[in-house]
Amino acid sequence: RLMKVLKRAFLDAVSRCIKIKHKNMGADADRDDTEAALATTSAQQSFELAAESVANCLRAFNFTDQISTAEETVREELVAPIISRLVTKQSLSRLLKANSSSSSSTAPPARTDGKQRSSSKTGAERATAAGKGIYDEAYLSELQEKASKAENLDDFFGLVLRACSRNCAPVLMHSAFPFTGFQFVTRAIATEVLGAVEERGGEKLFAFWFPEFLRCYLVSQKLVRDLAALCPDNVRREGFLTSKCLERFQKKWDLNGYSRLQFQGLRKGVDAALKNAPKQGQSEGPDGLRFELTASGETWNAVARCWEKGTWIGGVTHRFYKATIQLLRRYSEWVREGLGLSGAEDLGDGIIGKNDSPKKTKSSTSGRRKWSPAPTILDLLCLQRDLDRLVREGIAGKLVPMIIERISEGLAADAASPPKEELETMIKGGFEDIRTELAASRKRCMGMVSLRVSRDCMATLTISVPRIKAKYSMTGEPVPTKPSSFVQSVLDPLQKTLEAEKKAAASAEERQEAGLNWLVDEVGKRVTARYAVVIRELLQVVEKTEAILSRRKKKKSSVAMSDADKIRLQLYLDVNEFASQLARLGTKPSELEEVRKLVKLGEALQRG
Repeated sequence: RLMKVLKRAFLDAVSRCIKIKHKNMGADADRDDTEAALATTSAQQSFELAAESVANCLRAFNFTDQISTAEETVREELVAPIISRLVTKQSLSRLLKANSSSSSSTAPPARTDGKQRSSSKTGAERATAAGKGIYDEAYLSELQEKASKAENLDDFFGLVLRACSRNCAPVLMHSAFPFTGFQFVTRAIATEVLGAVEERGGEKLFAFWFPEFLRCYLVSQKLVRDLAALCPDNVRREGFLTSKCLERFQKKWDLNGYSRLQFQGLRKGVDAALKNAPKQGQSEGPDGLRFELTASGETWNAVARCWEKGTWIGGVTHRFYKATIQLLRRYSEWVREGLGLSGAEDLGDGIIGKNDSPKKTKSSTSGRRKWSPAPTILDLLCLQRDLDRLVREGIAGKLVPMIIERISEGLAADAASPPKEELETMIKGGFEDIRTELAASRKRCMGMVSLRVSRDCMATLTISVPRIKAKYSMTGEPVPTKPSSFVQSVLDPLQKTLEAEKKAAASAEERQEAGLNWLVDEVGKRVTARYAVVIRELLQVVEKTEAILSRRKKKKSSVAMSDADKIRLQLYLDVNEFASQLARLGTKPSELEEVRKLVKLGEALQRG
């Protein structure tokens, strides 16, 4: 009986506060300053007396250990009538309809919480049954009209929350210290507001397969933050954030399903681009990073979209991070399989003598899926530049800072968040393995390019050098005075590759990137080493022939040069011309060990 008297006194005091405010403010929820809103001194005095009565009632509830009764009273009499008029299925459906009208679904209807539904109706039903309540019909109608004019969910939720907080202001104002046991925000306002949205939102609000899911989720999280801001202190704010009503509300948002759906869409586009061999196709992402192969561009765009604000959700950052790693790894596997890269394998140096056989590597018998048709040399050069750009500019230069920015946004309000330097170290560490794989693939790609160009160059040497013996053996040819004509064409494959690359690079920056000194050096080393092998093989034949002839014929003094010496001299002239050709392409012969050995061999031939 005492509780009934206390409850009536409490409602009477709250009612007087609200009526004084409504008389002077109407339903204008945008006005904050209560004192400025009160038109007269008498109205202000009346409000202060009523507010003091509210404080006395709260003191009595606290003293008699009836805190839950006060909270339930506020929920039923102050919050529920507003929510039942404003947060309806029709109002929520109207706000979602404009943006979701084209969506359709065969999924089962969203579940509702029976307990919450019955409690939500209680306050409204009680007010109606009594024939009167805290609010008069004119005020509720005015609120309802304002709500009907809201153009989006954000504005609608803001209006609802302001109406609840303004009318509960006398209670919230006096529930601070020392009355810290009252949790009106959690047990009265949040329970009613979140429960109504959860129940009446329908599947279009919570279904992750609808296009508007992300927008609705972000608006709902703003609503949660606004509710947390109403809490009078950190203890009760923490209580709200760990409350069952919020936990139930958050579970309605299937963030894991949303992240899976997003990943499936991104992976589908990447897989389509990774079905074939490398294909040139300029691709520039929204961040300005340009790639030369279609597969590289599609992969980077998918990775970047994971962290765009129109895709990323803070609640499942770990899933987007994992999806990023998986997309990059799919690209890395495509490159490794296409190049035949598996474990510690050897490309070989391309230097094969008469009695040698080509080296067999693991990739030749590993059964890996190589590209078909085989990519051209220019395709491989594009690939190695894309790999370099992805590792240096993509992952290190853009992706890591983007992820740090997104995570920092989510941890901005968390005092226990790690320092930015520590966060950066953790993010970079997660990409270390994939960066190592991509760097190894780039090295392999560069090796394949240099090997293929070298083999094209070596073909001329293999055919033309042995013909020198036929030219001077017992043919009476004069002493050679200039290099053989084939020397001019030995490095033609390399020269054509360099010219094609520079021609394909449209801008000055691209031409600078197309600088292929590494290719000139690598091809120079390989071809020079092969040249030395071919010369030694030829000299072995020449020396054997010379020994046989010297045993069959008597030595005759003659000033004429022997056929063997003519061959040695021709080789010397050819070697020096070859070194000059390399120098013209940008390689300093003095910096290449193989070229130095070949030049020394030529000098020995001349002395011999």
